[in-house]
Amino acid sequence: MGAGNGLNYGIGRPTTFSDPYLFENLILVCLGLDFQLTEKFSMTFDWWYLRAAQRGVGTLAGENILLSPDLGNELDLYFNYDLTKNIALSLFGGYFFPGRFYKEERDDGDGSLFSPFVRGDGEADGAFQIEASVTFSY
Repeated sequence: MGAGNGLNYGIGRPTTFSDPYLFENLILVCLGLDFQLTEKFSMTFDWWYLRAAQRGVGTLAGENILLSPDLGNELDLYFNYDLTKNIALSLFGGYFFPGRFYKEERDDGDGSLFSPFVRGDGEADGAFQIEASVTFSY
């Protein structure tokens, strides 16, 4: 997911159009905490649970299988500092913990119109994003 300012194509997931910018077929649950540590410095912590509304389809040993709707969890941490009235510095970090959808053994790891490209070996690596930004306002 990620919510930084830079390029973010999102995680591969079962979708209708295989477009990571379309947030369809997703159930997103978020719990977040915002802290104003000083007048100029703030911090935000978010936990996300990602789930597909409809299960994806894959293949294993030539047979069709329904894939788990559990896409995974993500933790995000933001730091914001108002350097001046018109300049803000931000640091964002996020880590995605793959769910069962990405950990299932399957033969169709090369993807299709309705399922993303996955390893298919029953293993899945987490993904992280780190981003720093400067915002100028006038």
